[in-house]
Amino acid sequence: MVLFVTFILSGLTLGVGTMLAPALPTRQPRIAVSAVFVLALILSGAVFLGALFGWDTLVIDYMWFSMIIGVFLGGTLTIGMSRIEEALAHGENADTGWPGPRTLAAFLTWFMVVLLIVNTLPTPSTYQNLPSTVDFKASNVGATVLLTYFDSQLTANSNQVYRGMLTLMVLLLIWLLYDFSNELDAHETISWGLTLVAPALLIGFDLALILASLFSLGFGFFALRWVQAGYRFEALAASICGAAAILSNPYAGGVMASGYLLLGVVTPVRRWLWGLVSISLLVVLGLLPWLVANG
Repeated sequence: MVLFVTFILSGLTLGVGTMLAPALPTRQPRIAVSAVFVLALILSGAVFLGALFGWDTLVIDYMWFSMIIGVFLGGTLTIGMSRIEEALAHGENADTGWPGPRTLAAFLTWFMVVLLIVNTLPTPSTYQNLPSTVDFKASNVGATVLLTYFDSQLTANSNQVYRGMLTLMVLLLIWLLYDFSNELDAHETISWGLTLVAPALLIGFDLALILASLFSLGFGFFALRWVQAGYRFEALAASICGAAAILSNPYAGGVMASGYLLLGVVTPVRRWLWGLVSISLLVVLGLLPWLVANG
């Protein structure tokens, strides 16, 4: 059943992420980056609306449905093809950047390894016998929202949903580390070497901390892209990932703030300052109902 849960969650998250990836203004399609953005949008949106109007699983159903329909109607694959044609017209390399069979086989191997590790770990008491509603005053509200939603929608118990979710989040973290290093033109050996970090986080870490790590890294990716290229979407995406990270673990806010301050040393100061103000304001705006509920 854990394998079934992981399959459903992976198909939903990575499926939408794959369809959206060509439309993101990255150098090549980044599936994990796109999937993390989608998950951060769902999580932060669910907490935003839930803190305002109360918990209802239908809200997340509508958000997933809207996301899928938006990706289809948005013509993301057409956007990707337009970018390739434009690159060819300018005599540039039109490498699509989609992962090949060897890369996908490597991620499948990682998936099996992580699944085996997760099935040997105990489920924390916090995530056993999940309630039918969500306490929006909880510090780990991000993990609770996702687990409670999928626990109510899938024919599986809380323990199986937790293990399936944990497996997917670690796999996403592995893939995101790979995408991040490739975006920085790191050597292939370095890219795969970095992925070794993610399974190590399973030692002593629960789902909330891994979610916070995942979304913090997503924030770092989009923040770096913002200060390098100045696309407004990436400032927005950074703020959404930042809000999701804080909702997963409030201490992630300090980590992300420190990381962004370090970017000011190596990037254009004016764009960095704009990002500091705008991204901070957007994060606070996204967290406002949750902050008021906890006030």
